[in-house]
Amino acid sequence: MQRLLATLLFLTITAALYSQQRDVESLPDDPRVKSGTLANGLSYILIKNDAVKGYADFCLAQKCGTVLESKEQTGMFELLEALMLKGTRNFPGSEISEYLRKLGVLSDNIIFSTEEDNITYLIKDIPVARENTIDSSLLILYNWIGSLNIDEEDIKEETPFVKSELINRWDAQMRLDEQLLGQLYPESAYAESFRPEYVDMLDNYTSKEVREFYYKWFRPDMQAIIVAGDIDPALLEAKIKSTFVTIPKPMEEQPREYYTPPTLEGTNVALLKDREYSKTKVSINLLKTPLPESYRNTSVPFIQEYFDTAIEKLLADRIREGSIAQNIPIANLEISKGRFLDIWNSENFSITFETLPSTVYSAVSFVNSEIVRAAQYGFTSREISKSKDIYFRELENIYDNRAMLGNDIYLQRALDHFYDGSTLASIELKFEIMKQILFTITQKQVNGYANALLSQEDNVVICCMMPEYSDASTPTAERILAAYDSGELITPEATATEQSPVIFWPDFAGNVAGSIVRETTDPISGALVAELSNGAVVILKSDVQTKSDTILFKAISKGGFSLMNGITPANVSYLNEILNIGGLGNISRPNMERLFSYYDLSVDARITQNTEELYGYASRASLEKLFHAIYMNMAERRADDSAFETYRQGKIYELKSRALSPENAFRDTLLYYSYSNKKSVEPVTAEMMEKLNYAALYEQTRERFANAADFIFIFSGNFDNSLALGYAVKYIGSIPGNQMEREEWMVMPNYLTKGHVFKRFLYNMVTPKTYMNVTLSYGVPYTIENYTLARFTERYIRSRLLSPENRRLATHARINASLNYYPEEIVTLNTIFTTDSLNAAALDSIVESSLSDLAYGKADNRELSQIRQNMQEEFAKSVGNSYYWINALEYRYVENIDFHTGYGTLISSITQEQLQKFARDLLEKGNKISVIMDGTTDDVNTRNLFREDKFIREFFGIE
Repeated sequence: MQRLLATLLFLTITAALYSQQRDVESLPDDPRVKSGTLANGLSYILIKNDAVKGYADFCLAQKCGTVLESKEQTGMFELLEALMLKGTRNFPGSEISEYLRKLGVLSDNIIFSTEEDNITYLIKDIPVARENTIDSSLLILYNWIGSLNIDEEDIKEETPFVKSELINRWDAQMRLDEQLLGQLYPESAYAESFRPEYVDMLDNYTSKEVREFYYKWFRPDMQAIIVAGDIDPALLEAKIKSTFVTIPKPMEEQPREYYTPPTLEGTNVALLKDREYSKTKVSINLLKTPLPESYRNTSVPFIQEYFDTAIEKLLADRIREGSIAQNIPIANLEISKGRFLDIWNSENFSITFETLPSTVYSAVSFVNSEIVRAAQYGFTSREISKSKDIYFRELENIYDNRAMLGNDIYLQRALDHFYDGSTLASIELKFEIMKQILFTITQKQVNGYANALLSQEDNVVICCMMPEYSDASTPTAERILAAYDSGELITPEATATEQSPVIFWPDFAGNVAGSIVRETTDPISGALVAELSNGAVVILKSDVQTKSDTILFKAISKGGFSLMNGITPANVSYLNEILNIGGLGNISRPNMERLFSYYDLSVDARITQNTEELYGYASRASLEKLFHAIYMNMAERRADDSAFETYRQGKIYELKSRALSPENAFRDTLLYYSYSNKKSVEPVTAEMMEKLNYAALYEQTRERFANAADFIFIFSGNFDNSLALGYAVKYIGSIPGNQMEREEWMVMPNYLTKGHVFKRFLYNMVTPKTYMNVTLSYGVPYTIENYTLARFTERYIRSRLLSPENRRLATHARINASLNYYPEEIVTLNTIFTTDSLNAAALDSIVESSLSDLAYGKADNRELSQIRQNMQEEFAKSVGNSYYWINALEYRYVENIDFHTGYGTLISSITQEQLQKFARDLLEKGNKISVIMDGTTDDVNTRNLFREDKFIREFFGIE
């Protein structure tokens, strides 16, 4: 670990000398930033961001968290978080919430985060045009720092919600992480930070105990005020100095101590099981010492960032390619550098992947062989050259678009600086430093760093997480270690990386160029519309007002799996995974992804119920390759039997383990009740996957993309129309097309369930929680007016559900309204919650009462006015966005409806009467599907319990 640091510093100094820079030195702060520390220890970081006119984010950051709680103090920080909106010295009761609501701050822009080592209280998008608003916003932070009202009544009221939230987080992943912490670092506070059985202690906390805890940890010397947005930093600095200096300095200093994990000898293997975990996931962790704080405000982290990201991507490419070549099932591969198990004073280079229980050994051995190969023999000059190009392009993109960056980017930089000493240097300075240094870095230097990063004998942790069952395929820790060690036994012949085949962009195989039959201008968007000789329609929207050089693209055709055999809504996700598995031309999918990454473009395919689609993006420099990739996706789709077989084996295991997860059980049940055609939502089984005929499926999917005349091709961004049109003629015009064989989708009878359905059932869980879904629907015409009314309704109900008094009822809440045209014209309002059994009825009541308020003229007019204003502002911003025009042109040319003209005016003109009628129809005439799954630790005899229910009997085949 020290060798890695020494190597990094040596390489940094060497690179600095090559670029004629001085030795490693501290970097100046971004000129946009004002920062400092008051006499009482309070820090402040103020950042001017001209990109967000009229708004700013106000944040209180604190260097304390749940790891500081003793067993007897479980939940104290969460309880304090809950009390932050219950009253302070200057804002009694709910005045903070009311004040922010009057300002127009949405409920979901009040964001509190309590983690193991830090706490962040954030209010986003506060309008700051008026100075008194800035004063009041600072006063809220002032009150949170040390003027919180802590009353017995408020504690008693909030305690049940805090307990519910803590318990609902205790899922399979968290339980497995706690097992690992207990095995590796049993003496650390992280290993004992929370247990569900501890939460009852919350019932006994007195206001005196909570107040003492509050004053112990909420101290100015551990806190920072951060403001980012359209502000005058000098003015805010003066206000902070005059106001916050009155907060007293703590009488006794109590420095915050951070736990440092001890070095683990050798390679440690942890085999962890949980009965609700539904996959087998392996991680190989190379634990490091974090970069010393004295180097964090220098150019060292910039150079380290390049080294790390380059090695992460190059190693991932090799593992993906090799696993397919050797038929080793490895899925969801992630390679990253970060903290280990959220321990603050730690660093970890992690290779994580999913596999099968029966292939854990071969997968671990193979992955380690690639780690060893990279460590000992490095990467080729071509690989490294490409990694530099990719890194610099991404850095240049950030630099070019720096004037458009949101407040969240600057806020995160400020938090990183406060919490761990990261630099506040400007984007411009980072760009200039790396522009000088990056291309002077040699192959030898990159490979030297790779050797230091990937080679170590101690502090290695291999973790295998899997379901809690035993059979012949269950791995053992001893054999996992042996497999890992065997991966180091690679021969010199296997490491000849310079002789590895080089992947080049393929030659264009088209030989019949098309021509333009008709060329017009779309009257609504001003886009160029060209019909080609093969029947394809190409739409070029090239005047989008954005500084980004990214061009978005989408191609849509009518048909989808409504014209295919054996595909249903339940198995379409597998169809789309298989659809993209084979690659293009004679190039495998992993190698095609490497080319896409290098040339900064992407093209993927998907099939929905009624459409087949291609979608993706490209930088302006790769525009021609984007058109070529579209051609290959339609004319040169590639089958890959080996890749499919590896995929199939992984999915068979996944499907066998699927029911272990309560989330999956709830999702399958919800799907069943939501649709009237029960056959169409029959879950995919392992047996179905075993029998899947890849050749037949490949042929069906190939046919869906075979006729260019079926497709509308839409491009949006900053590009030259004549250049793009020439590429369209060359590449899209070469795709076979027959206008006489244009298709229409068939209407599949996958209709939403009508009427009122209520289903509540029990499910055995390790930690009981309640999953709840309420779906309201009503048949309405597919018009822009109904689309707008649906958005109003969704936002109003979201604001009610996420209000401070209601958001505590659910750990997770998701609200979505959609207007659908296929297979029927219908509006849906869907709400999904994770809560406890006692709060389910309250949440249902909030949805009903909020809709009722809209329906009968009782809605909060201030809330509706703010929603209207927010929608207008979002629309004004969106018309300069390429994504907006892709969707607007799809609506117009595929669905034959104009969702752009008059939309801004419509937002302003929607009346109370229109909203009332829309909500009243949904409430009084619409359909309602409520599905609630309550967790229980009881030994529920599923067959006997479900035997009483007709749906369950049919669904699970119980006689």
